Amino acid sequence: MTVVDEKASRPDATAPHPVAAAPHPVATAPRDAAPAPRDAAPAPRDTAPVTVRLVEPSEHDAVAALLVEAYTSDYDISGEYRASLSAVAERAAEHQVWVAVGADDQLLGTVATPRAGRLISELAHDGELDFRLLGVSPAARGRGVGETLTRHVLDLARERGASRVVMNSGPQMISAHRLYHRLGFARFHERETRVLDDGTRLFAFVLELSTPEAPGAPGGPGAPGASPVPAAPAHHLSTHPRTAKA
Repeated sequence: MTVVDEKASRPDATAPHPVAAAPHPVATAPRDAAPAPRDAAPAPRDTAPVTVRLVEPSEHDAVAALLVEAYTSDYDISGEYRASLSAVAERAAEHQVWVAVGADDQLLGTVATPRAGRLISELAHDGELDFRLLGVSPAARGRGVGETLTRHVLDLARERGASRVVMNSGPQMISAHRLYHRLGFARFHERETRVLDDGTRLFAFVLELSTPEAPGAPGGPGAPGASPVPAAPAHHLSTHPRTAKA
């Protein structure tokens, strides 16, 4: 997603943005919801560095395939939503599509953000930065790619002077909620107004950039409608995502 030059909105976008690998991955979930990681048996850890950069036009098809694989490995999705995931070229023409790559430039994951001064979802307000379609290749899980991409979004928000980072997440995505809590996000109840066709009400999450990045910091006295995200009991993590479509 001819393509508008995605680097125009960031003066330093011509150079890859190195980000340190983090301990937990995030997989994707359908319907714009910030996705949950798939819990699995530990695999040998790949310590190669992960770099985040803007997608190249030649990679649009590969990123589309990565998103579809990431979503369908955990969830049943409709043909309509599969087509939306695959519309990378169109998305890149309007917004920014980022990719996480390994040392060999292998695609590991992706996330989409708005260009500076714009929004990418109905959730965000002016002065905030939102993101969606965070996805990690199933083959790259265990390398902290999802957290690396999320931290890149937070860095981008600070660089643009945003007051908050916000996103939606499905209520069944408990592992993802634990990741957001660890990074300092909190539930944002007053923004939880989006209801899907099947009746599912999406959770909203917020990270206040004016407060320290620590669990429980957002959602304090200056964040109306926000509350800390409780850590989920361990037994909840074994629930197979296919039992709760979004």
